[in-house]
Amino acid sequence: MAGHIGETRSDWGPGPETATAASDPFQPATIEVITDTATGILRQAEIFAQGLLRPSSLVQIAVVVVLLIIAEVLRRLIKPRMQAWVRGKQGIPNWQLRCFW
Repeated sequence: MAGHIGETRSDWGPGPETATAASDPFQPATIEVITDTATGILRQAEIFAQGLLRPSSLVQIAVVVVLLIIAEVLRRLIKPRMQAWVRGKQGIPNWQLRCFW
């Protein structure tokens, strides 16, 4: 049965002769892999940025920003009133009071 603990198979991963070559970060193959990966990440970032610059996406981003601003203004207006109301309550346990902060 393959895959049990304690079994050894020669085709599971690199052997000891390739492990030393793969562990050297300055091998040409390793540098090529790193540059290919970095290039791929930059390409994906460029595609993502281009997608954000479409007019429909810009409208959605603007709506989200406006909603965040409205939420922050409402929080600043409501928080003092909510704190005063909660402080005026009698007999509320501390753990329930902490939910309002």
